[in-house]
Amino acid sequence: MHYLRVFALSFAALALSGCVTPIPPQELPEIPADVDHQLGRHELLDVTNHLQGHLDDEMNIVYMQSQGGGGAGLGLALGPLGVAANIGMIAEVTKTDIENLGGQIVAAVPGTFAMAAALHDLEISDSSDSFVEISPYLYVTRVDDTNVRYAAAILLRTDTAGVEWTGKFMSQLPLYNTLEEAAEGVDFAGDPELRSMLEAGFADVINLYQLDRGDMLGLGEERKIKSPLLSPRFNFELTVMMLPSHDPDRLLFRLPSGVFSLQPTATVIIE
Repeated sequence: MHYLRVFALSFAALALSGCVTPIPPQELPEIPADVDHQLGRHELLDVTNHLQGHLDDEMNIVYMQSQGGGGAGLGLALGPLGVAANIGMIAEVTKTDIENLGGQIVAAVPGTFAMAAALHDLEISDSSDSFVEISPYLYVTRVDDTNVRYAAAILLRTDTAGVEWTGKFMSQLPLYNTLEEAAEGVDFAGDPELRSMLEAGFADVINLYQLDRGDMLGLGEERKIKSPLLSPRFNFELTVMMLPSHDPDRLLFRLPSGVFSLQPTATVIIE
């Protein structure tokens, strides 16, 4: 039973990154025009396990990595003992990375998101019992032995259609660097260029949400892609739904857990 629990926690962590695709893509339910939007905190952001942890005290910067051992899939294939050994090796790498990167990657996540929302016609209010809860976060992932990538993201939760629904909107940032460079400091709060980059990422996320809410994205057309951001370390081939994009610097995809805006230079469309 222990290794089944570990697998469930691993699945929750992978859901934050978007690299789980065993079920059809979800559609955003209808959201009334007069519904309020409130900043909140989805419990998925609090998940901490062998794959995932946090780089700040507020737990708004989510770090994920799967280096170590033979990977989660191999561990499961070896049975309970293999799972335990494999999980332990991955956990040690995750722990070391968080010790090295914790406090070195800095971002004022709620404030930066709120600024982007104010500039892009998404009013944040707490005046209604009927609302959409938005939980912003900065996603940091180790994509291979040495490199780190970043994304601005929100988890969105609503029960306006009568059933609770959670989805994600994520925008890959153009920044990438090595673990050593990241450990020297990446300041999305104090560096004007990086602050603007993160704000632009949240603006992109808000735009994705507004387009989807307005039924302007559709379900898309099935494609197969590779994206280190969505499938770190192994860079698995993913089946996704490709969405229309009017920005040549963005590729849009729908997965079971939400909508993703990726950089063409960091994404391979296989077919």
